[in-house]
Amino acid sequence: MKLPKELQKKKTANSRQLTENRAVREMVKSFKLEFLRVKEKFKDKREVKFMKIGDKGRFSILIPLYRDDRNPAHCFWTESFIEIYFGMGAISNFFKYYNFNLEQYKKMLREIAWHEYGHIISINTSYDIYPKQIASMIKSGSYTFNEIEAEVDYSKEEEINQSLTQVNVLTIGRAFREFLANFMVFKKITKKIPSMLLIAHGIGIVSHFRSLRRGFINPSHQSYDKLFLLLELSSNHFIHDKWDILTNEVKKYRIEKIFEFIYHASSNFQKIINNFSEYKNQIDIVHELAPLLDQIDYKDMVLNNTLDIHSIKLLCNFN
Repeated sequence: MKLPKELQKKKTANSRQLTENRAVREMVKSFKLEFLRVKEKFKDKREVKFMKIGDKGRFSILIPLYRDDRNPAHCFWTESFIEIYFGMGAISNFFKYYNFNLEQYKKMLREIAWHEYGHIISINTSYDIYPKQIASMIKSGSYTFNEIEAEVDYSKEEEINQSLTQVNVLTIGRAFREFLANFMVFKKITKKIPSMLLIAHGIGIVSHFRSLRRGFINPSHQSYDKLFLLLELSSNHFIHDKWDILTNEVKKYRIEKIFEFIYHASSNFQKIINNFSEYKNQIDIVHELAPLLDQIDYKDMVLNNTLDIHSIKLLCNFN
């Protein structure tokens, strides 16, 4: 007996959901196996705790600070253990954004595992990322999310932000850490090109092109954050010398000068990494870079595709 149309639709939707759920489990398994393989390569004896967002762990309360539903995995680490929180919703959303087959999705999760371990070999512990007071609160385990957020408002970074009119030093710091992790993957984990991430991030870059100009008609902090997200998404293109992949889209949307800026900013990130081996020294120099980045006329750059000589000299002459 044939089911009514509404029940047929419901059955099809349920079947699709089951297929997606199975695919997500396989993708997560692919991440775990690759992460453990890389960890073994580095003779890393730390315990790894794989969890989902919502599970309680030492660092779980920090996840809302990132306000980021795009991230499939949040990684935190100390000298004795590693915590990884999977964003299952973010992984499921991949099916909306990309038209890959299951093997390609699994490959992308393996490449994300490289990136997450890249963070771990870039910085001694996650405590080093946060201001000392916040690090002490996390170590003690005695704090609320509101207390953590309040401490961010009084951090060294926020003190620097008081003198900035456009950029946010916290956003620049995050962009630097993402670049650093990808750079360490290339230098210490594998020379393989993360081909699926290049494709996925290319798609993300194009989607941001479309809304970027709209956001800069009356720019807000979110507008600048979105611009620096392009810096994050294009870091592997820069590191693996695959800039040409983006050329057609850059020309199509007339944003050549935005990508000239991103190229120079990426060059400065690489210069900082080459000159300083310790993260605490690297991030101090990133903080020095922020006031220079604040002098650039981003509105003119985004709306009119221009980058003046003064801005180029600022970027090129930074040491």
